[in-house]
Amino acid sequence: MDKINLFSGIDSEGCEKIAECFGMKKKIYEEDEIILSYSDNGKSVYIIQSGAAQISCIDEDGNYSLLENLAENDVFGEMFCFPINNVQYIVKATQRTEVCSLDYYKIIRPCANVCEYHCRLLDNFCGIMAEKVQTLSMRISILTQRSVRRKLLTYLQAANSGGGYEEFTIALSLSELADYLNVDRSSLMREIRSMKREQILWSKGRKFRFIDPQ
Repeated sequence: MDKINLFSGIDSEGCEKIAECFGMKKKIYEEDEIILSYSDNGKSVYIIQSGAAQISCIDEDGNYSLLENLAENDVFGEMFCFPINNVQYIVKATQRTEVCSLDYYKIIRPCANVCEYHCRLLDNFCGIMAEKVQTLSMRISILTQRSVRRKLLTYLQAANSGGGYEEFTIALSLSELADYLNVDRSSLMREIRSMKREQILWSKGRKFRFIDPQ
């Protein structure tokens, strides 16, 4: 299923009115520049206008985990993550990236005119919130698996949207995948080689295909 765009169903005139009404701000970040470090008092919703970024978390021991890759039209902000003590969330540009920001409370509280554009924006925002919950549930499901193989299979089965034996491409590089699964990269590569020998799957770079046991 395609991701919901915050501005889906809103024409250019509506986008201009929203930008003016909400006091939308735009800023450009260079590659490797920190866009946002989450805090408890975040009041903004951010949209990737162009470019790409990554959301990561760092625990008190300095261990890094990749949470999500962000691309054009993706939405992020403090309200989309669980507040966990001693864990820092950061968003970093992976290339030159333009980001728009909107006041969270202006989204969830209709303006005096209760215009159709605002209503549509709120509908889209609720849809995005539901998507974020599904993504987080999947991440929890992956991390609770006891072995590297089970973590990998859970991720690949979710990525294989067709559910069959056709080739599919994952969004992450293998290094990013190891971070996402919270496993050592060498352990991940060893498990992939083992599963290929056992004729469970075929892979080349980011491309994978489950092998029909028949």
